[in-house]
Amino acid sequence: MSGVRALVLILAVALLLVPGSRASRETSHCGPFLLVQLPSLGTLSWRTVTQGQTIRHGLEYRPTPSAATTDVRLVVDGEVVAKRRVDEQTARFSPVRARRQVVKLSQHTEPGTLRASIEIDFKPGVTYTYCYPYLPPGLTITLLPRS
Repeated sequence: MSGVRALVLILAVALLLVPGSRASRETSHCGPFLLVQLPSLGTLSWRTVTQGQTIRHGLEYRPTPSAATTDVRLVVDGEVVAKRRVDEQTARFSPVRARRQVVKLSQHTEPGTLRASIEIDFKPGVTYTYCYPYLPPGLTITLLPRS
């Protein structure tokens, strides 16, 4: 009978350990939250995905309805990691772990080309706040007039 008790005790301890390891694999999402609305171009939103200790941020561009075709590029660590050409559909980029992400927009119309560059800074150490729409990441926006 003591062998059965030992087996039950071992199983009980194993079950107590399993939820902890499972919790570290669980994924939680928050967002998307509005980041910025640019005249004639559209809106940019962010979302945060956490899995254990890993935190990633994804961006989403939604063009202004009835606007011209817009070329969208996501730049991370100085490299273009994604490109989209959008008319009315949303460009949703996969979440990445990088602190800084840059979205470059270029819209070509008859009057000229409208360009924007939006640098998003997800500062480390305050990532928990990025799950609230009223505490957005840092932004640097450059909007160039039609040329």
